Amino acid sequence: MKIGLYLSRPFLNIRIGDVVKKANGNILTSTNELKEMIEGLNGKKIELEIQRNDKYHKVSVIPQIDKLDSVYKIGLWLRD
Repeated sequence: MKIGLYLSRPFLNIRIGDVVKKANGNILTSTNELKEMIEGLNGKKIELEIQRNDKYHKVSVIPQIDKLDSVYKIGLWLRD
């Protein structure tokens, strides 16, 4: 999953074009899988493994509740 143009949390060490490979140690196969994982954590921290070029790094994110739809989100726009 690539990080798209929407990035509302610029303080994270995540950039447009990065690829999310894992979440909490689990290999991701779709954006929907990550979305369900984030919602299921109910605001608990999630660790993402990000690929940038040929390097990998980990980023911890605490999901925030979206006041419009009451769903936990991490502030990234992802695409498969």
